[in-house]
Amino acid sequence: KAEYYYNLGLAYAKLDENDNAINSYKDALRLKEAYPEAYFNCGLLYMQKKDYQNALLCFEPILKYEPDNINAIHNLGVVHSKLGNPEKAIDFYRRGLQYEPDNAELYFNIGVACAKMEKWQDALESYRQALDIDPKNIKVRSNIAVAYSKLGETRKSEEEYKYILKLNPDYAEVWFNLGVNYAKDDDYENAVYAYEQAVKAQPSYSEAFFNLAIAYNRVSKPEKAVEAYEK
Repeated sequence: KAEYYYNLGLAYAKLDENDNAINSYKDALRLKEAYPEAYFNCGLLYMQKKDYQNALLCFEPILKYEPDNINAIHNLGVVHSKLGNPEKAIDFYRRGLQYEPDNAELYFNIGVACAKMEKWQDALESYRQALDIDPKNIKVRSNIAVAYSKLGETRKSEEEYKYILKLNPDYAEVWFNLGVNYAKDDDYENAVYAYEQAVKAQPSYSEAFFNLAIAYNRVSKPEKAVEAYEK
């Protein structure tokens, strides 16, 4: 009987009828408490709905039956992070590393959680560990650049951004962050170029247009500044 409701939940989920799917998984759990798969799928649907408190209530019981369930452990970290509990998130990510010591995503998420607490050196170290495992991960390298910038190591930050842009010349966010670094150093000519590349790659990037306008003013191009402000 519990399997009937579980499979009904799977069918509803495939039809994107998530509320019905959740109710079906709950019906399965009422009939069979030790049902990690039902808890997990229900938790995923709550995550999709951004109902992280209920997602937490779904993932937690899984570890009672499967204490080494890496997916549940990882998702508990993500959920705690979303709920504003970065320290608890880190505890779960580190627990996950006990089972998967070469999981780059777990190291990356530890870095993100550290960054939320503005522990930039710790964040940098975790990102570096992620990069050692996954050297081609541009997202990790981008976060390394941000951490360097927050630590006041602008040159190292710029080197990371430039490396990323060799791999992906149209990465608008990286161009934007590079422009911010140049502006911090009062290098507004290069800041203008970086912001121009950012809006070229992403024409709806309003924050980049705003910074571009400021940079144009700094290099005595008021007409272009007005044009950028208007965008």
